[in-house]
Amino acid sequence: MRKQYRHPFNNHFIKLINNTIIKCLDYNNDEFNLYLESWFIDNKKIINNEEYRIKNNGYNGNFHIKLKNCIKYYRNKNIHKKTTNVKPINNIKIRFSNNISNLIKRHIHNYYNDKPSISYVLFVNNHNDLIVIEFNKYKHIDMKLLYDRLKKSYKNHYNNIHKKLNYN
Repeated sequence: MRKQYRHPFNNHFIKLINNTIIKCLDYNNDEFNLYLESWFIDNKKIINNEEYRIKNNGYNGNFHIKLKNCIKYYRNKNIHKKTTNVKPINNIKIRFSNNISNLIKRHIHNYYNDKPSISYVLFVNNHNDLIVIEFNKYKHIDMKLLYDRLKKSYKNHYNNIHKKLNYN
């Protein structure tokens, strides 16, 4: 029989830990430690059963340190979930027509020596009427997002052309 190096808690026990932690996410560290001590007393039978199960599977470390590390891990993980206000990335697929792509490529060849940011501003100023016609296809999408995507597309084309010219 292969030697087992990892001795995870069972799923029921992990759910119990998670539910306990979720109840007291707003507690500071001292309040949480007090709550945890009472939780250990209230769930002594379940904890002893889990300790017995893990030790029978070959775990010979300190069970209580393992348990406290697990609780600390899940508490930090849940606190991090609660405190992060990450704005979801807007993944709207926008495919500009070949006309716009060809215009971008032609414009880059004509203004290649300029910096990409300057070249992009010139492109938008020179071809604004065609850009607006293209953007009318996407009436449900914010104009700022469309210009951001156009700028990104422009820079990608610029970098691709730059790579081709430098490697050939």
